[in-house]
Amino acid sequence: MRRPLLISHDLSYSGAPVALLALAQALKRLGEDPVVAPLANGPLAAKFRESGIEIATRIDRAGVSFVIANTFLSVPMALRFKRPGTPVAAWIHESAYFFRILNIAPEKCGLQDLDVVLAPSTFQLVELAQLLRPGSAYQLRNVVRQDAFRPPGDEALLAVCGQWEARKGQAQLLDLVRRSGVSVRFKFIGAERPVGHADAGVPPSPHLFLGPIDPDEAKLQIARSGALVSCAEAETQNLCAIEALMAGRPVLLSDIDAHRSLASLVPNVVLFDRNSAQSFGEGLAQLAEAMPDEALARSASVAAKALFGEAAFDRRLADIVRILGGGVDAVAAVERYQDR
Repeated sequence: MRRPLLISHDLSYSGAPVALLALAQALKRLGEDPVVAPLANGPLAAKFRESGIEIATRIDRAGVSFVIANTFLSVPMALRFKRPGTPVAAWIHESAYFFRILNIAPEKCGLQDLDVVLAPSTFQLVELAQLLRPGSAYQLRNVVRQDAFRPPGDEALLAVCGQWEARKGQAQLLDLVRRSGVSVRFKFIGAERPVGHADAGVPPSPHLFLGPIDPDEAKLQIARSGALVSCAEAETQNLCAIEALMAGRPVLLSDIDAHRSLASLVPNVVLFDRNSAQSFGEGLAQLAEAMPDEALARSASVAAKALFGEAAFDRRLADIVRILGGGVDAVAAVERYQDR
């Protein structure tokens, strides 16, 4: 039996590998038996194995039905498996921003040689359009699972997700707090306490730093928070924000392409200018008004699950699998899911 091959640049707890785990689980629900080949290992390997998904170090090329890479970093490896009857696709979790900061020319990543290019957000496909073969690009939103809904816990804390880095904007977020004069406490999920940042400080800093934690624990920590805040400079689809919305928690997000798209699809999203302390303060006030509104929270949760839940993802993925197998009848069905 030929099997789908999934190639990940690593198996860390970062967004793209977590998304690939969800993709592998969905393929199993569709009756496929995927195998994963990571370029580097990581703690997420245990989650793949728990899901019954093989992690292989050697691949029989003749046994591969199709290939999906999960980032542009893994595209060159995926293209090594391209042969007659073995289509190669990539689910790209990067935008033009990533290519710029890494000083990588996107035309040298092999995107133009892919049979199918998938992306969580349509703005990515627009940015990459000139590099892709006509008719090869489709939106495949991330699948998100969040079982909790407004569990009691740390409602006085606002969740902030991701490793401490410039792209995620945690340092800028603390600067906005200082400049706006507001009083707020953050729960930093996935980040260690930074060295040398005055506002993060050392104990007794008002903020909590949980460091890298298991994705399931992170979801629960998000659900127990009063809301989620992101000052990110770039995202493609903010999984933590979607998890918060599904959990009935409002989100305050920087006004960037990915966050604008989410705000157009799901209620309970407040946007702010990440360069303006006034805008941030006004957004925080709106967030405080939204936090106790359970009716709005339920509406947002229902909308988020309809768009990003397993049922919607499995339908879209089934169409993609048919396209990879030559089923052109699936094209119209896939295009129906694209954001307008």
